[in-house]
Amino acid sequence: MVFAFKIDLFDPTWMNGATGCVFAKTIAITETGARRTHGYPTEFQALCVCAT
Repeated sequence: MVFAFKIDLFDPTWMNGATGCVFAKTIAITETGARRTHGYPTEFQALCVCAT
């Protein structure tokens, strides 16, 4: 069994809607337990966007 989790973050009022991000994770459920199907880090990254 496989579960896919997807979160879309989007604010159309920020920068005229030209930005957004997606966080996704796919989990496989096996007889021995659950495991992620990818190794990409899922920690949030801090970004600084400075207006000019």
